[in-house]
Formats: sequence, C-alpha cells, structure tokens
Amino acid sequence: MMATETELVRQEPTPPVVGKGQQVLLVDDELAILEIAKETLETFNYRVLTARDGVEAVTLYRQRKGEINIVVTDLMMPIMDGPA
Repeated sequence: MMATETELVRQEPTPPVVGKGQQVLLVDDELAILEIAKETLETFNYRVLTARDGVEAVTLYRQRKGEINIVVTDLMMPIMDGPA
C-alpha cells in the first residue's frame, strides 16, 4: 500500500544523530567550510581536529590515530587530495 501525500506530511521528522564525544579529523582547504563543518559537528557532541590540507591531516592522524574515530575529507584539494 502506498502512502498518500497527506500521510507523508504527518510523519514525524527523524531526530538528528548526536555523537557521544567521538573524535573527528576534518580536512578541507577552504577555511569557511572547515569552520562551519567544525561548529556543526561540535554542536552535535563531536570533538573535532581540523587540517587545511592532506599533508597536515596525515601528520595529525599519525600523531593521534588512537584518538581519531573518523576522518571527513574534501576530495579535491591542492598538494594532496582526499583519495591520496
């Protein structure tokens, strides 16, 4: 049975995912994006380390790999991009 448009409007929105203090390494060469993403993640209870390029990200990861739970990276950056 398919839901009608009226039924879809009445559904409750899904609550946002809230972290439990996990450490995120966030990598982006654009400062504005880096700051907005950092603030957003911190609002949802994540701890955030930031890096402006791939080289800085690799250095931070090597120094703190035991603390980092996830890496979020821009795929298109100068010097060392996301896939590298």
